[in-house]
Amino acid sequence: MKAVLYCGLILLTVLLAVVATLWHGYALTVLWAWFVTPLFALPALSLKFAVGVSLTARALTAVYRPKAEEYGTATERIVHAAAYAFFAPAAGIAVGWLVHNYM
Repeated sequence: MKAVLYCGLILLTVLLAVVATLWHGYALTVLWAWFVTPLFALPALSLKFAVGVSLTARALTAVYRPKAEEYGTATERIVHAAAYAFFAPAAGIAVGWLVHNYM
């Protein structure tokens, strides 16, 4: 039974990683269209290239990793990482939207 649970957690983690990567790429396409395209007269960034740029930027910068002792179970760590992966780009889009529309 534990093996099934661990396989499920692994599959869930992989699925969340794919969804989070696409979400980060989408956030980059929106912010790129709002700020980079008008300022530098560059073309819009497609989702495919935005995901690539996002992955490259994440590879070159620090990545958020909570300490293992902060969250007891693997499920708690996955939930926390998924929340961070969703809210970080959402916060970037929200702040970018405010700047784009009101400054």
